[in-house]
Amino acid sequence: MNLFYPSKIFITEESCADKHALRMLARMPNVPVEIIPDEKSVIRQTFGQEDAFTIGKRMVLLTRHRGKFFKPCPSVKEYVCCNYQIFHLAVGCNFDCTYCILQAYLNNPILTFYTNLDEALAELESILGSRPDQQFRIGTGELTDSLSTDHLTGFSEVLIPFFKRIQNATLEFKTKSNNISNLLTHDPAGKIIVGWSFNTEKVYREEEHKTASLTERLEAAKQVLAAGYKVSFHFDPIIHYEGWEQDYYAAIDRIFDTIPSEKITFISLGALRFMPKLKEVVKERFPKSKIVYGEFVRGLVEKFSVEHWSPAQIKLSVAV
Repeated sequence: MNLFYPSKIFITEESCADKHALRMLARMPNVPVEIIPDEKSVIRQTFGQEDAFTIGKRMVLLTRHRGKFFKPCPSVKEYVCCNYQIFHLAVGCNFDCTYCILQAYLNNPILTFYTNLDEALAELESILGSRPDQQFRIGTGELTDSLSTDHLTGFSEVLIPFFKRIQNATLEFKTKSNNISNLLTHDPAGKIIVGWSFNTEKVYREEEHKTASLTERLEAAKQVLAAGYKVSFHFDPIIHYEGWEQDYYAAIDRIFDTIPSEKITFISLGALRFMPKLKEVVKERFPKSKIVYGEFVRGLVEKFSVEHWSPAQIKLSVAV
């Protein structure tokens, strides 16, 4: 996998003095930088261009986050909640997966890193400290890939020491990359999980553009496991196509041939589902993709899901 570097950086005036912004700029010394009053005009201008998300993935915006950093994973009353908690430090992704919901969900097409990291950590510590008897499972990969840009953000270098001293929380980095260099310089003390999205070779090659190969992901998993991290795997989305079942069995065997099953913290499953408007986005941005042409039904929360089966009906032996 090739490491990502942007073609241009936008930074808001208020972020220019933030130490985490300066650290990120130092890691991109040859990239042109433009200081802007605020992010609104740049986002609006980018959205006004054809295929805004392709353009936005080539740029980086450094700005402060004005809302809450720590939120429950979005859930609805119709389904059982997994109680996953999200720590938002970035928005957008440099990868280009055809099925990515961010294409239809985000109102900002530019890869954005938040620079007021100290405020984020203070907010998180306050919440965790106020509920010492509750165990939290926290991830950073809801609106971005947790590690694909870590060589630029260095977020892991701040988060790992932070979570090592927190008694009632576990952090998961969820990724499709093999960008683990920063992780290998830290002792996770058993508090950090690194989770890989995993799929069949066909889905990787046809739908997961610019991501690390499956071989690279497994090699990275083997390295972080040896370095003391816990590992997990996420078959999400499971995509239906002719021969899908045997391909997914092969993918599972591939994992177990590399990582001992007893060393895997958990494996999750999720069938392909998407917001209705994502269908047109996929057809326009990825005309060769066939994933939106299957048989889908509208679910209880106005998302399309595969008609043939639900995650509960997938009979693949993935228990570890």
